[in-house]
Amino acid sequence: MKKNIYLIIGHGRCGKSSLVRALTGKYKNGPCQIRSAYNTNMDFMVWANSSQDAAKSPEKVLKEINNVCFSNILLTLCYTPSPENSGFAAQDYVRVLKENHEISQILFMGEDEKVHLFDTSVPTNVINLCSDRPVNANANLVRQWWNWL
Repeated sequence: MKKNIYLIIGHGRCGKSSLVRALTGKYKNGPCQIRSAYNTNMDFMVWANSSQDAAKSPEKVLKEINNVCFSNILLTLCYTPSPENSGFAAQDYVRVLKENHEISQILFMGEDEKVHLFDTSVPTNVINLCSDRPVNANANLVRQWWNWL
């Protein structure tokens, strides 16, 4: 079964995990329900921390996604690898995920000049200067863009 993938991509320490917590109330990875603007509940599996920070390869992330029973996935990624993490860039994960599932939305945090590195056929939004705004203000923007309540 193809999953609907929602991605939040940004540099390290730009507030990706904080944004996920504001959107979902989840502090750890796990399931949650998100109400859509269409008055339906959507069941999600949420990964609050970036896959690179957890040192997971794109193939390992794909395997985990394939094994969950939820059709909606919220996942965070770092633009570029760092020595402490897996060594894979966000593009590596996006490529593998797109080959196997539907990427529904991508949110880029902090660096709109990197958007061109990704497939623009996927609906995208950018939050520039994300650390200059309260996380709840950023979460409200995302809810509007993604039609979540």
